Amino acid sequence: MDFFYLVYISYYSIILNMPGKRKSQKKHPVKKHPGKKRVSKSKSKKAQKGGKLNAFFKLMLAAKKKDLSEFKYNGNTYKQFTAKTGLKMYKKA
Repeated sequence: MDFFYLVYISYYSIILNMPGKRKSQKKHPVKKHPGKKRVSKSKSKKAQKGGKLNAFFKLMLAAKKKDLSEFKYNGNTYKQFTAKTGLKMYKKA
């Protein structure tokens, strides 16, 4: 009787330990710091202050405001052209 009892126990222990026969348990995410709320860091954007403009840019911006087709700076003539985006720009003529 002891022999059959051992065979019976070993048979069921093999069946229970077979891969695929075991029911999988769902894993729940572990909270690292329970009770604490996560605070997101927001990047503060500071308004950029305009720096000093050089003489070329002062002339160019003035010409843009007046919608001039060309302006002269340091003996060079700069002509207005329109970029693909529709932006008015100046280049050396």
